[in-house]
Amino acid sequence: MALARFPLARLGFSASTASVRRTSATLAPPTYTPPSSFSSPPLARAALFSRHFSSTSPTMSYTVRKIAQPFTLDHRVYIEKDGQIVSPFHDIPLYANAEKTILNMVVEIPRWTNAKQEISKEEFLNPIKQDTKKGKLRFVRNCFPTRVTSGTTTWEDPNSVHPETKAKGDNDPLDVCEIGELVGYPGQVKQVKVLGVMALIDEEETDWKVIVIDVNDPLAAKLDDIEDVERHLPGLLRATNEWFRIYKIPDGKPENQFAFSGECKNKKYAADVIHECADAWEKLITGKAAAGDISLATTQTEASITPADAGKVAAIPQGENLPPALSTVPSTSGSSSPVPPCKFWIPLAFKNTNLKIVSSRRDSSGGTSLTLQKPRNTRDFLDDIANLKSALANLKSQFLAALEADGHDGLLG
Repeated sequence: MALARFPLARLGFSASTASVRRTSATLAPPTYTPPSSFSSPPLARAALFSRHFSSTSPTMSYTVRKIAQPFTLDHRVYIEKDGQIVSPFHDIPLYANAEKTILNMVVEIPRWTNAKQEISKEEFLNPIKQDTKKGKLRFVRNCFPTRVTSGTTTWEDPNSVHPETKAKGDNDPLDVCEIGELVGYPGQVKQVKVLGVMALIDEEETDWKVIVIDVNDPLAAKLDDIEDVERHLPGLLRATNEWFRIYKIPDGKPENQFAFSGECKNKKYAADVIHECADAWEKLITGKAAAGDISLATTQTEASITPADAGKVAAIPQGENLPPALSTVPSTSGSSSPVPPCKFWIPLAFKNTNLKIVSSRRDSSGGTSLTLQKPRNTRDFLDDIANLKSALANLKSQFLAALEADGHDGLLG
């Protein structure tokens, strides 16, 4: 992807109530237009309740059907297979090959964006929509450094306490963090290799984060297990862990916690977690586990389509590729900023993490503004963050020198 210019970013050195000092930068969203369709490799296919154990491999084609304008309450992204709307929760096979070494994942939140999009468990055929809170669209105040996707035909059972995390499931499909180069788009079905898993404890619930890479990524052939990630992308796992730990702090919430002291478990452990969540999904879809408000509607077997469901499918509007409804989103302070207003937080004590600086200047309020370039990929991002940390250290040195020149004793340290 070509480099693009970030807007000026406001940076500061103020202390935080958290355990480390941080600074923030405002990032521009990617200017990526998704293709209208794409083809996937041969996929496993079988009966509704055992499709994720199938060894057959018919060719499938998935497209997206977008309804209403992005950044509106009515916006939905449906997924279609050969023109038929399918459920990303229940209809897309978990495994993409007969050997069960490649998985299908559905992109919910592309990298470098922060609109909180997710598969709607409660709605008919589970379209992707932007989450809301108190009737307003949600934007996470830190942009996602990895692509967040959802595991198909998986479910983190809220009625089951994991023996090692000591916490129940979060009642969602598995969360997946894809670490490859391409940004992706909501509703994209990707084929990925599993590398490892982290166990985030979010509000006393287990929220697994499976680490994967797109099979078409240039690094995919070199990454087979979690230790390969550190070898070829040093610092990425630590940065990902740190991001999930602190991303709620700007909203006034406490840090998230991790099981296993934040350790990222290996591929085998991740495979066991995926298998457990696939089993939980099968109990859900067959009525052996309480569904609650979850919609179990599917369209991939004749028996699953009732006349009422057929009417609901027919009532779904045709797709339309509309521009975002808003050019600005109000901030909590009442001011407006570009859509989506995207920030990430950098621990100043964190080594080898930063962004390329094009220029710097003093702004009218006395802060320092930097013009940054968007990294081409994850590896560039890690290199670039190191550059920003160095620049911040230089700015601090200049500030202390100015204090000393003005007769102050430089007690900031």
